[in-house]
Amino acid sequence: VKWQVYDGLCDIVQTNDFVTVSWCIFRNHDKTMLIGNSDKVVADINHQTITLHHNWFDGCTQRLPMVRFATIHIYNNVYTNQKKYGIDRRKDCKVYSECNSFEETVRSLTANKHGSFFDKGSVNIKKENMDSKPSWNPSDYYKYKAESAEKAKKIVMSNAGTAKLK
Repeated sequence: VKWQVYDGLCDIVQTNDFVTVSWCIFRNHDKTMLIGNSDKVVADINHQTITLHHNWFDGCTQRLPMVRFATIHIYNNVYTNQKKYGIDRRKDCKVYSECNSFEETVRSLTANKHGSFFDKGSVNIKKENMDSKPSWNPSDYYKYKAESAEKAKKIVMSNAGTAKLK
């Protein structure tokens, strides 16, 4: 019987602000990334301000990430060999997804309708239950340049991980 006494590879919980996770490889894990760990931790409301960019989620089962209470920008990430699902939105989250590359549409998102979820430019992402307008815009807060999902896939698969950036 498989029994895990740990959770995610990278969990971000308990009122964190202005966290960026970038250029990482998350591989062969079940509950990979939890952002906001409980509906009861109301101190997270108006906190949990997160950016995920240029990460490679490979062979992971779920929570890529699972988002609760966060205002999160998820862009230029690559999702391959998924076992269950990618992005999971939960209570009061505001997700702005942009130019991500999913290997399989069916595994890109959960069917949850919590919070808000806006996407532009992602490849193989489920379109159901998405908002037609974003609830926030990352470019109002910081400068960045998102590559196309196709270009991001090549860049991330070649450059993510340790000892790769120059």
